[in-house]
Amino acid sequence: MKTPRRDTGSEEEEAREPEDKPVLLAEDDAPASGNEVSNAGAVKSFIVSFLVMLVSIPALVFVGTLRKRKNVTPHIRKWGPFYMILVATVAVMMDLLRHVLLDAVNWSLHDPTSGKQYKFHLDSCVYGVPAVSQGHEGKCPDTGVGPLQVVEENALGVNMPMYNSDGSYSFYGIFFTFFLTYLGYFLLFFSICWYTGLPRKIASQCRSLDWRGCWAGCRSMCTARRVPPGVEKV
Repeated sequence: MKTPRRDTGSEEEEAREPEDKPVLLAEDDAPASGNEVSNAGAVKSFIVSFLVMLVSIPALVFVGTLRKRKNVTPHIRKWGPFYMILVATVAVMMDLLRHVLLDAVNWSLHDPTSGKQYKFHLDSCVYGVPAVSQGHEGKCPDTGVGPLQVVEENALGVNMPMYNSDGSYSFYGIFFTFFLTYLGYFLLFFSICWYTGLPRKIASQCRSLDWRGCWAGCRSMCTARRVPPGVEKV
C-alpha cells in the first residue's frame, strides 16, 4: 500500500527549501554572524562616541573660553562651563566604557581542555573548529570536550553586568545606564547654556519686546468681526 503524498507545493520549491540545521564548520569556513558584525559595529560606534564626546566638545569650549571669555571674572565663572562639561562628558561616557570593557570580544571562546580557540555565533549556533562535523537538529552541537569557558569577556577583570540573573537591572545598570547618563546630559545642557549665555540672551530679547502692543494686536485679531466670503463691507 502506497503512502499518499502530501501536497506541499511544487517540487522546485521543495528542492530549494533549506534545512534549518546547526552545523560545525571549520574556523576559516565559518560565516560571519549577525552577532559578530553587531559587536564590531558597536565597538566602532563607541570609538566614535569617545572621540566626539571626550575630545571635540571640551576642546571647542576650551578654545572658546581662551578667545571669548578673557576678561570674565572670577575664575570659576570663566572656567566653570568647561569644568562642568568635562564632568558631564565623563558621566555620559561611563556606560559606553562599561560596554566596551564587557562586550568588545565576548563572542570569542576558549576550551581549557584542548586549548583550541572557538567562535560562537548566537544566531546560527555555529562553532568555528578545525574539523568539520554535523551537529544535532534543534540544539547547539556538542564539541565532545565539555563546556567552553569564556576567557575574552571581562579580560581586564571588570565584571559590571547591566542585568541580574532574574532579568532585573543590577546596581551597575541603574548607576551607569540611568543615573550617570541622565546626570551627564543634564550637566552638558546646563554647561552649554552657561557657556553661551543663553538664558541671559533670551531674557534680553523678552525685555525688548513690546508685550502690550503684541497683546493688543492679538486681541484685535481675535475679536474682529469676520465677514463671510463674497459679502462686501458696508
